Amino acid sequence: MRVILTGDDYGFTSGVNRGFRELFAVGVAMGASVMVGGLAVEEAVAIAKEQGVTSRCGLHLTLHSLRAGDPYMRKGDYARLLETASAEELWGRIEREIEHFMCFFGHLPAYRDSHQKIHQHPKVLAFLYPFAVAQGIPLRYVPGLPSAVSRTAACISGSSLSLAVLYEQLDALQQAGVASVELVFHPGYVDAPLRQYSQLLEEREKDREKIRALDQWL
Repeated sequence: MRVILTGDDYGFTSGVNRGFRELFAVGVAMGASVMVGGLAVEEAVAIAKEQGVTSRCGLHLTLHSLRAGDPYMRKGDYARLLETASAEELWGRIEREIEHFMCFFGHLPAYRDSHQKIHQHPKVLAFLYPFAVAQGIPLRYVPGLPSAVSRTAACISGSSLSLAVLYEQLDALQQAGVASVELVFHPGYVDAPLRQYSQLLEEREKDREKIRALDQWL
């Protein structure tokens, strides 16, 4: 079974970037999902170029930009936006993030996923799916999505799970004959901006160690 490690929220804050840089520097084979509207995205891009990992960077769709002064969006905010926004507004937000990624990196993202799993919402998927097909850029697992455009056949959010539980789940998937799985984490160091916006704090510190352990195990 093929196992992919991915870190989300790259570019969110400098503390988050520090965690990614530490993992890149020791050779962890990990994807980095970039928040192009993050507070420290320019620093994240510079680190990725310095470490030679730009080809592993994907777009972490958020539909807002902290850099531009937008309020930070949580689950309830996304629910309201996705219920009320027109197709034109949603596409405008998605298109801006794709364009910003290309401006930062000089190429399309290696894959696309999202904050709070918003890429799974039908209104968002209606835009992302045709691009995945036309450009050959996979999406994070969505139930029912054709395998040709899905990054893996399964996805596990690992930040709330212990290593022991993760190993159990990986073993179960392998026994079930699942071909591939993505393990998603949120590595980083907690800094003041992160405390202001995110509820994931201690988990990010623990995720650095879990990713190292899994990288060696794989």
